[in-house]
Amino acid sequence: MLRGDGEQEMPRVRRLSLQGSKLTRPERRRERMRRRIIEEAVRLYHENGGEDAGVQATTVELICEHADISIRTFFRYFDSKLDVIYLDYRQALKELEEIFVERLQSEPPPKALISASLAHVSTFVSDEVNRDRFLRAMKSAHFSERGAVGRMRTDERLSELIEGRLKPQPHGALRARAIVATYRGVFDQALALWVEQPNEPLPELVRIGLATIEATFASTE
Repeated sequence: MLRGDGEQEMPRVRRLSLQGSKLTRPERRRERMRRRIIEEAVRLYHENGGEDAGVQATTVELICEHADISIRTFFRYFDSKLDVIYLDYRQALKELEEIFVERLQSEPPPKALISASLAHVSTFVSDEVNRDRFLRAMKSAHFSERGAVGRMRTDERLSELIEGRLKPQPHGALRARAIVATYRGVFDQALALWVEQPNEPLPELVRIGLATIEATFASTE
């Protein structure tokens, strides 16, 4: 992913609307309900003391009471209160997969992986409530185990999608997993640094990480 002048070429970040006009009327209703539940849960989390105290005190029952929904309705939208207070990896994977599949039509897998990941995160954190959830999830011990499982499932799915593009090359599964481990690894490290230093542009941190990988690979040839 180097240009002819030796500079690192960054994938273009096309920010997408994850709840845009492409949604059908029932889908828009569903998104409005999800949003209502999330906003009530986040508000209660902060009112109840934030991390630790807020997580414990903000129960599913309390969220449902304030969102004016039944517990059954809550679990129709979310698997856990942690998915509302922090991140819903099942929904995030659905959104990322949609962007990634689109990018794969015109970009090689490594570039599509980076550009899709950047577009997905950039769009998500452009919303103030979601940015709050995202930054909290990246730092919280309460979400670390659930987050690790979510990342593992995301990487597995991305590997499957890439493997489908690599066939009939030999060792397609290994190649796909290597691409995901390398490029998602760079992205995840850049993301972790961005959480610590949010004034640093995420695309620039990714560019530096990619340039380092390219230079390392070149030095071993």
